[in-house]
Amino acid sequence: MSILMKLVMVVVMVSSMAMMLCTCQARTDICHPVILVPGSGGNQLEAKLSRDYYKTSSLACRFLTPAHRWFRLWFDLKVLVQPFTECFAERMTLHYDPVKDDYRNARGVETRVPYFGSTEGLQYLNPNPILKDITAYMAPLVESLERQGYVEGQDLFGAPYSCWRGSSFSCWH
Repeated sequence: MSILMKLVMVVVMVSSMAMMLCTCQARTDICHPVILVPGSGGNQLEAKLSRDYYKTSSLACRFLTPAHRWFRLWFDLKVLVQPFTECFAERMTLHYDPVKDDYRNARGVETRVPYFGSTEGLQYLNPNPILKDITAYMAPLVESLERQGYVEGQDLFGAPYSCWRGSSFSCWH
């Protein structure tokens, strides 16, 4: 290969790399809206237990749970330890209603997905400072988007949802 040909190849490669670098660095002041939707189990879930729950639950679950106030159901590290594992399963069990062809929560269990519209509920499965790093989910993505100029609530949003509570298991199919 001649020297001229090698020189042309080097110029083409350098100019191509320069163009790619300039293209990747291009900025605008416009950040098009982004809505982050987590995968199954990828956001926090809270529960509140009514008097009906305490009538039907196991003895351990009755005494190891805050009464009549919202608490973290998913993800709480306690679910990995007995008897909390059984309590978690008891609270997450869905019951089929053949008349409505739909599923409902266990008796006396009300669930909700906190922070709809915000990324707060999907950045970390458990935002406790001790668990934050090991339960980070979308936090790195949110931080990256914020470095690019996105602003929470302005052009950056989250749409957490509860896959456990879906009509005819729509989340799974």
